[in-house]
Amino acid sequence: MSSFGNIDKTLRQALSDLALGYPMVLENQNFDPQGLVGDIWVEVYQLPGNVFSMMKEASGADENTGVFQVSILSKNINDGPKDVTSVADAIATEFYHGKTYNSFESVFIQNTERNRGRIDGGFYRVDVSITWSCY
Repeated sequence: MSSFGNIDKTLRQALSDLALGYPMVLENQNFDPQGLVGDIWVEVYQLPGNVFSMMKEASGADENTGVFQVSILSKNINDGPKDVTSVADAIATEFYHGKTYNSFESVFIQNTERNRGRIDGGFYRVDVSITWSCY
């Protein structure tokens, strides 16, 4: 059975390896964007999905699914869309269908999509949702 903690670490490591050059804020981490040097940061969230039993025997594997959400935010709401879109594109280029990451757990990427940008709490925000599965 795969470990949820290792799935999360694997995907965070893959994002970190992209070397985007922006601070990465983890779920439930204390962060004040007003103290940020620069305009952009990314926030990451693990949204667990379903667990499917692949066999009826106790030795059978489970398929775990979920969404690794990367939110890209900018303090610059006027020119932010251009910069945020380029970060979203870099993430989508890396996390493509069929790619497998193996650093802590073997995680298969099903697809990656982004939502439309919006103003959220005085910041420009785009969410990139990376759907994954793991056995």
